[in-house]
Amino acid sequence: MLNRILFKDLTLYDKDIITTYTLHSKYRNCDLSFSNLCSWRFLYHTKFAIINGFLVFKFWLSDNKLAYMQPLGEGNLKELCDILAADAYLEGKPFLMLGICPDMKNQLENRLPGKLVFTCKRDYSDYIYLHEDLVALKGKKYQPKRNHINKFKKEYNYEYVPITSVLFGCSHRFQRFPQVPKCVLNN
Repeated sequence: MLNRILFKDLTLYDKDIITTYTLHSKYRNCDLSFSNLCSWRFLYHTKFAIINGFLVFKFWLSDNKLAYMQPLGEGNLKELCDILAADAYLEGKPFLMLGICPDMKNQLENRLPGKLVFTCKRDYSDYIYLHEDLVALKGKKYQPKRNHINKFKKEYNYEYVPITSVLFGCSHRFQRFPQVPKCVLNN
């Protein structure tokens, strides 16, 4: 008989337990940043569980696909994958894992030879820019970014202002922007 795993909704109060795994992990992935996890949890209905020494994130993609983030921790990786595959089966979904770093891919291939199919999707890959490149935006590579910035400057009346408690309060209402007619600032 298969048992359901009790995954917990991710909250700000879970930072200590999450960062115990993420900050000490040898894997680097922007999706493992606690800030990113919290920012995207509403869209992906992110949940987590500690399973046999591993931190596991479970989430739902926009097309109702179930996915698990690459696990973090120490233990029997093959056994963990069997547990997660069973959990996916109980959800009526195929087993799908995202955010697999090259080292984790090697571990999975060694422990589960021929059992998994790996697909690299560039849209899900991390990307890194050098600070100097973003400041200057020189060259053909950055032409689309320059075009986007120029279009923004041409179409919008914008200004830089210091962040105050009033502005900070307005930013929290931004999420309800379609229902909020105007955010009025009183200086």
